[in-house]
Amino acid sequence: MDDRNLTFEGFKKLSPEERSKRYEELSEHDKFLARCSQPSGVRGVPCNTCVYREREGCKAFPDGITSAHLRKMDEDPTDECAPGIHYKPKH
Repeated sequence: MDDRNLTFEGFKKLSPEERSKRYEELSEHDKFLARCSQPSGVRGVPCNTCVYREREGCKAFPDGITSAHLRKMDEDPTDECAPGIHYKPKH
């Protein structure tokens, strides 16, 4: 599968950690499907909707966001990611 053309069907087959890393590769419509397909009560990881998020990492984690940080952000998205960098939702 071409990593630049990730489809929702391909996305569903990925592990949860891989989904977090590759979410940005989805089209806007497939991102919507991914958000809608989460079981009731499950929240999305804030990092996936942050302005600092890039293809495989973010401004605070250029080599990839660690699973420990993803858990930390899920618990409290107001925590600092790196000096001066906090979660900021895309508008």
